[in-house]
Amino acid sequence: MTDHSEHGHTQTQRRVRRHTGVVGLILTGERSLPKSGVEIVETATATEFFEEGHLTRDHEGGYIDFVAPMHSPDPILEALTEGRLLYKFTIRGSAPPRGAAFSSLTPGTYFVYADFVEGPDFDEGRWVARVVDEEGEVVSVIQGVEFKLVTYFEHIDEQEAEAHKRPEIHVHGLGVDEVADVFLGTSWIVTSSGWSGTFGSCSKCFSCSAAVA
Repeated sequence: MTDHSEHGHTQTQRRVRRHTGVVGLILTGERSLPKSGVEIVETATATEFFEEGHLTRDHEGGYIDFVAPMHSPDPILEALTEGRLLYKFTIRGSAPPRGAAFSSLTPGTYFVYADFVEGPDFDEGRWVARVVDEEGEVVSVIQGVEFKLVTYFEHIDEQEAEAHKRPEIHVHGLGVDEVADVFLGTSWIVTSSGWSGTFGSCSKCFSCSAAVA
């Protein structure tokens, strides 16, 4: 793991093991339709955000301010059943230049909301996010969304434990430095959506979504 402290997030070196596919996802019954853009704005208006941990990305003539919502007790189940608000962002000053993330948007506040969308054969499910403006209009669709549950078994001191319980938002390593220069117009925004401490360990749920042009 690398250190991206310049972007407001520091990851220490840890031995990480990935067990993708170990837990299966099976759904039965009819699910409700995804929320409309107006309903997403209503949800965002009633949501408390962790303003202290905001992320700022500068561009010529302005900047984008990102902020994550407070933790949900069970973010993955919430996202599966009714969708999950990943973060909000505000473009201030001038719009991002051509080739930058969200360059097609004008200054203002937007909300990124993820849903699990099933295919017609119920075997093609994908996480899909919508970018919604303050009027409830869907201005962009993000098909690159992931959810991950990370469990930490190692002991952490009290100060680190308290920091661990707070929501996080940062730019994924694939969206910074030289790599970002190659994939123009794309960054990956990572947020932590939930925290729980049980059985001598603690777990956090992370969402990762592309910030498209």
